[in-house]
Amino acid sequence: MTAYIAAGLNHKTHTRFLIETKGEMSDHIIKTVAAVLNVPLANLFQKTRKREIVEARQISMSLIKQRTNLPVTAIGRKFGQDHSTVLYAIDTVSDLCSSDKLFRRKVERIEESL
Repeated sequence: MTAYIAAGLNHKTHTRFLIETKGEMSDHIIKTVAAVLNVPLANLFQKTRKREIVEARQISMSLIKQRTNLPVTAIGRKFGQDHSTVLYAIDTVSDLCSSDKLFRRKVERIEESL
């Protein structure tokens, strides 16, 4: 806590700054996934179940959790989804990366672009 005071910050201000920074990073991840997978950005936030959109949304959720460590509830809110959907997306991406070489390469291509 003394490091916050020495820097002229209080804990609440520092926490808000970290969340805003993570929010900016999550926006960057979403835009990168949409660009690399050639999916319209707006489609990631719609309730569609088209395979290519769902896949892009799941990859986005998984990478946001890995890279920012935002709570799954915050990630879910960003996409208009429940926290359980985010957990399912993380598990699905992990499973597909383990079992599907093409999917794993797709995720690696996105990670290289970040």
